[in-house]
Amino acid sequence: MIAHYRADVAELNGRARALMRADGQLGSNELSAADRTFASGDRVLVKRNDSRCDVRNGDRGVIESVDAGAGALHVRFDEKLVALDHRFLSRPTHDDRPALEHGYALTAYAAQGLTCRHALVLARDEAYSEWIYTTMTRASDANRLYVVGERGRDRDEFAPAEPARDGRLLRWARWSYTARCRSTDSSRTSATSPGRCSTGCPPGTSRSTTPAS
Repeated sequence: MIAHYRADVAELNGRARALMRADGQLGSNELSAADRTFASGDRVLVKRNDSRCDVRNGDRGVIESVDAGAGALHVRFDEKLVALDHRFLSRPTHDDRPALEHGYALTAYAAQGLTCRHALVLARDEAYSEWIYTTMTRASDANRLYVVGERGRDRDEFAPAEPARDGRLLRWARWSYTARCRSTDSSRTSATSPGRCSTGCPPGTSRSTTPAS
């Protein structure tokens, strides 16, 4: 999941973790660090570089085990198993954020370079086209966009507010994208814009006829 604001990311992480817990996918042994609780099975995101632990800001992993006595988490990063000890977990980032956060949802910045099968993107009214393009090209199988409208707009019935500053957002919000576009399919590729399919969607994606939820 990818969201526009940190507050949205935090809420999505909380909801996702609650579902993981209810489904029995998290271990019973937990460790609290920087006002966050971690258990085996949790997806996590590293927020600062640490050469001693051999981790970098942006690394994403899954907790394999919790050592509550030592205050440490054993995290699997691809083929590497790393022990994140109390020293690492207790030291915040330069902007006073926790060194480790839950990683079920990410900001677009944290998701840069990410490749996954499915991406669920939460945007708000002020999202701009470049942000949407970046978030909607993370997945190989399906990218789905959800837009949260502004609240308290009852007055629009009598005096409509200004239109969205980028009208393309309104079009993109109606579509769910699936990665079926092939650059070799000349019938769906625009001659004036190589790498885009004839529907005008980003490279590696195509447009569904079903509006997004």
